[in-house]
Amino acid sequence: MAVAKAVLLLGVVLLGLSRPGLSLTATKQVVAANNDFAMDLYGQIRSNSAGENIFFSSFSVSSALAMVYAGAKGNTKTEMGNVLKLNSISTSKVHAGFRQIFKAFNDPTNNYTLSVANAFFGRKGYPFLNSYLTVVSQNYYALVKDMDFAGKTENSRLYINTWVENHTNKKITNLFPKGSIQRTTAAVLVNTIYFKGLWKTQFDVKDTTSSTFHLTTTKTMKTNMMTYPVAKRFNYAEVSSLRCKILELPYVGDEVSMYILLPNSINGLAALESQLTSAKLNNAISRMYSTKVDVSIPKFKMTLKVVLNNMLRSLGIEDLFVPNKADLSGMDGTRNLYVTQVIHKAYVDVNEEGTEAAAATGVVVGITSVGPRSKIFNADHPFLFFIREKVTGSILFSGRVIKPPTATGASSGTGTGSGSRLSWCKHLPKWLCRLLQWLGQRRTGRKHH
Repeated sequence: MAVAKAVLLLGVVLLGLSRPGLSLTATKQVVAANNDFAMDLYGQIRSNSAGENIFFSSFSVSSALAMVYAGAKGNTKTEMGNVLKLNSISTSKVHAGFRQIFKAFNDPTNNYTLSVANAFFGRKGYPFLNSYLTVVSQNYYALVKDMDFAGKTENSRLYINTWVENHTNKKITNLFPKGSIQRTTAAVLVNTIYFKGLWKTQFDVKDTTSSTFHLTTTKTMKTNMMTYPVAKRFNYAEVSSLRCKILELPYVGDEVSMYILLPNSINGLAALESQLTSAKLNNAISRMYSTKVDVSIPKFKMTLKVVLNNMLRSLGIEDLFVPNKADLSGMDGTRNLYVTQVIHKAYVDVNEEGTEAAAATGVVVGITSVGPRSKIFNADHPFLFFIREKVTGSILFSGRVIKPPTATGASSGTGTGSGSRLSWCKHLPKWLCRLLQWLGQRRTGRKHH
């Protein structure tokens, strides 16, 4: 029986600085495959999350499934390779690519925290092939540990959940709920990813205000909107083919950034989602240029937990979940293993200081049985965001904000957005907008007196 679970934070995307020691060919091929898979997985999660915020780590899912892929043979390997976009890459380059990515991510830095951890918790006494355990330990830097699933099932579950918590700064808890790990479990494969970074240009809490967010063209709500009092210089572009604006908000160190794609129209998110591919995202990023931008984005925090079995089936991974059809003989030399669940859990917190995100994926294997005027980027309606590591170009986290948290003391309403933060304000310089709002507040106050 097999189970897969994942926990993640924000997604990151982008070009890539070269780093000494990287096997560039293998790394680029694996990164491209992971980013293509990210878009496919986003489409599946999107189709199952109508009207909801989304946040997940495709990299976490790819990493956990790659460890399973290392033990797959025959049609099972072919199906997984097609979905993970790995079939055109030799097995040795797949392993080398992931090894270099993990090494790059876990290089210590004082600028931000980015750590990835893998583990293979195997059934005590089960004859896993030494060749397989060597692959996952040397290429995926996985902890390999025996667990007494048969005799101490619940203790094993709690131990693995604690391991996940410790590798995600306690942000991912109870990844494996009761019943997910059973006496017949043969192995649990886990990937965790944790990111915490400070904005290179931080927002000031004093500049965060309760502002209007357009849920649709006819419905609005109030949310806490972070803003800069004056325009700042950022990478920015207007992408006519996607009918959106794209903004890069870098974290300290300039190796990780958040990219926000804001549709030109309030109801433009669905069209943007349906068009976007990793190639189109890369093209949009390549067109960005440095310019002064008036930035306003909502504070938000979200979590997601999802069982990915059906989504992976829809993408084309079928045999892996079927007893006697799954071929994981590269793990144990038999056809006795199959995957029962792939579980993913993610967390993200975006505030004035920066971003904290974490994710984990677990697989349980069972035995059968430019210009003089500044640009305006006012994220006051639904948008997409990605967190990307720029050394390798890996998308770490992906998400969308459809409904941000309600501002303290504020309530939802209907209308076209002509509420307390006047809709035409965004077309004026910020200093003038604030002066007019202040005068309006004083006028209102006099009326009440």
